[in-house]
Amino acid sequence: MRSGTDSWEGADEQERRRRADELMAVLASVPMDFSGSADAWRYGGGRDLSRLAEKARD
Repeated sequence: MRSGTDSWEGADEQERRRRADELMAVLASVPMDFSGSADAWRYGGGRDLSRLAEKARD
């Protein structure tokens, strides 16, 4: 037998799915350029973390 909260939980899940579908539609409608992203995040690319590492050692 189902409790009264199951219907609320189901409604919450439906709302989450609806919002996720809406978000994915928005993301799919926006042009995104990932050219060069591999160079930015592999070794030697991206952010310089040397100062952060130095602070961590201190």
